[in-house]
Amino acid sequence: MTKEESQKQELEILKEDFEDLKKYLDELREILPVSVCTLSSFSVVVDINKTTEVLTGYSSLEIIGKHIGVLFYPKKDIVKLLKEVQGKKEIREKEATLVTKNKSKIPVSISISLRKDPKGNPIGYFLTIINLSKIKKYQKQLEKSAKELEEAKTISDIKAEARTKELKVLAKSLEHKVEERTLELEQSKKALTNMLEDTEEARKIAEERKKEVEKRAKELEERTEELEKVRAVLSNILEDVDKLRVLAEEERDKTRAIIVSFADGLVVLDKENKITLINPKGESLLNVKAKEVGLTCTPDKFRDFIEKGMAIKRAIMASRPVVHPYEKDLNFLYGTIFICPPLGKGVDSRSVCIFAEGEVDRSPTGTGLSGRLAILHARQKIALNQQIVVESIIGTRFKGRIVETTKFGPHPAVIPEVEGSAYITGRHEFLFDPEDPLQDGFILR
Repeated sequence: MTKEESQKQELEILKEDFEDLKKYLDELREILPVSVCTLSSFSVVVDINKTTEVLTGYSSLEIIGKHIGVLFYPKKDIVKLLKEVQGKKEIREKEATLVTKNKSKIPVSISISLRKDPKGNPIGYFLTIINLSKIKKYQKQLEKSAKELEEAKTISDIKAEARTKELKVLAKSLEHKVEERTLELEQSKKALTNMLEDTEEARKIAEERKKEVEKRAKELEERTEELEKVRAVLSNILEDVDKLRVLAEEERDKTRAIIVSFADGLVVLDKENKITLINPKGESLLNVKAKEVGLTCTPDKFRDFIEKGMAIKRAIMASRPVVHPYEKDLNFLYGTIFICPPLGKGVDSRSVCIFAEGEVDRSPTGTGLSGRLAILHARQKIALNQQIVVESIIGTRFKGRIVETTKFGPHPAVIPEVEGSAYITGRHEFLFDPEDPLQDGFILR
């Protein structure tokens, strides 16, 4: 091998070693836990490692080619440091504020050194960045703990001083009480000595007190005899009261028997429109005569009808169950019907129906008229096919008659016929959208 070939081979080996070293340095920089940025002489980012990408949120493609000032706030601080490093050649551990891609501000420590070419000429900068967030957080926690310790020490000192004062006051109080107790004992000793000296006098006093006690005992005995006499008088009075109570209960039972035997239903309301009394006829189907509750069947009184009708309905449902012989869904009282004298010509009566949750029927009420026909027929007040005319609170009319009698299970029943007038006031078309969540309707009460 010639000398020239030998030198060429050595050069190739050096070149391979250099490439390996460069590759090693690049890999080392990528795994370093410290952010490393390579800058040009114009402070433009030419390379960053993975740690820098994680810390800033920028990818290498997003940040390379941009001025390093985009990563710091304020920008003038990093520019000033880069100028300083030209004279000092390097700057170590300067605190600064880094701005991430999402505009978050992070406290960091930066170090800067010059990059030089083989001839020693500056060609840029190396910039390392260390995240101080955790350190700052720990510093704040330490400062807070130190402050809390100082405050606790201050509070402890204050409490100790206050406790010392309390103990001093307590000691002084105890000393005073000891002196008072000593004085009391001395006085008791002196008094006891005097009592021992005056034993005879004390005996005489005891004899006098004994006589006084015997006198009081005699007075109590006399008083006891008087109380026995009073008790006997009270016993006689109580016997008279029991006799009067029995008489009152008999009168009450007689009154109830009279009320129960009334041919018509009876409902008694108090001043608050609450039912205080109702007989069996009033329980079966509540057809209430308006004059019995102080009302006239005119439109201006509709609110009074609602108030009294709902009071009667609720009182009955609260006092006893309403049971339909066959339909469980009808085990409730739907409404109250008030019967009034007619106001129009050719009319037998006027009725006001309060139903549901306080609604007023605009008509004489078909089901109500049917029920009334059944009641009148059961009381033998109307015959088969006998027509009656009933008007509503606003004057609309229904005609009703019983066309046939029949049986409903074991119960006697009638088939009523109700006639009235109705008028078409409009038309409406319902549309159902399959995606409508309320296509089946809804109910709130």
